[in-house]
Amino acid sequence: MTETETGLKLWKFSVGMAAKLSGGMVGVGTTVMTGNPFLGAASGVALAHTLERVGTEVVERRLAPRQNVRVGRAIVVACIKLKEHQDRGRNPRDDGFFDDDSGGRSSADEVTEATLLAAMDSAQEQKIDFIGALLANIAVDSGIDVSTAHLLIELANTLSYRAFVVMKIAGDIDAFHFEARTGPGKELSEAPTAFHPLMIEIYGLSGRGLIEMKDSADSANANVVLGFEEIDPAKMHLSTVGQLLHDNLELSGLDTGSDIYLQTVEQLRGLSRSGGGASALDGGAY
Repeated sequence: MTETETGLKLWKFSVGMAAKLSGGMVGVGTTVMTGNPFLGAASGVALAHTLERVGTEVVERRLAPRQNVRVGRAIVVACIKLKEHQDRGRNPRDDGFFDDDSGGRSSADEVTEATLLAAMDSAQEQKIDFIGALLANIAVDSGIDVSTAHLLIELANTLSYRAFVVMKIAGDIDAFHFEARTGPGKELSEAPTAFHPLMIEIYGLSGRGLIEMKDSADSANANVVLGFEEIDPAKMHLSTVGQLLHDNLELSGLDTGSDIYLQTVEQLRGLSRSGGGASALDGGAY
C-alpha cells in the first residue's frame, strides 16, 4: 500500500470513529477536509508524515472498540486544529522537533504517540477534543520543549474533566464575582460535606502547581494551601504552568452550558459563601 493510500485509509477510519462521539468542541460532522489531510490540510508534510505513521501504528494495535473511537476522534481533531493553524499562517515548528534521531524516531513521534495513547485510555471522553488540540498546538510552538510537552500530555491524561472545568473557571475568575471565603468580617466555619469532593479536586490542582490562591492574577504573592481551609474560589488563579496547559488544551472552548460546568460554578459559589475554617477532611492526606 502506498503512503497516500495508507493516509486515506487512516483518515476514513478516523472520521468514521470520530463521528461516534457526540458533543466536544469540534463539530466533526460538519467539517470537510478533502483529499488526504495528512499530505496537505494537516499543516505541513513533516507533521503529516508523523500523524500518518504514528496514527497508523496506534490504530493497528488490538484496541477495544471504544479505544478506536477515541483515537480516531483525537486524530481528526488534531488535523482540524492544524488546518486552522495553517489558515492563520502558523507553520509547524522548525527546531528539529520533526527530525529523526539515529534510531529513526523523532520527538514528534514520541509526542504524537503519547497524545494518542492518552486519548485512547480517556474514559472521560469529553477530554478527547482538548487532547487532540494539545497535540496540534505543541506541533506549531517551538517554545514548548519536548520535556514540557510530555508534562502537559501527562497532566491532560491524569486530570479529570471537572479539573478541566475548574481550570477554565480559574482562567477567568474575576468574571464570576465570587465572595472571598476568608478575610475581615468572615466567620470561620466548616465547609458543607457536599463541597468536599470539589475541594479535594482544587487541592490537587494546587498541589500540582496548576492553581494558586492569590488576591489577583498579577500578584507575586500566593497563599500556601496547606489544607482545605485555605481554598478560596475568589482567589483561584492559574499558575504559569496552569495557564500554559489551559491555553494549549484550548479550554476556552469548553462547553459552559453543560451540567458539570454549571454545577461546578454553583458549588464554587456556595463554597465561597461558606466561610473559611478547619475542615473535617485532612488535606494532608490527599
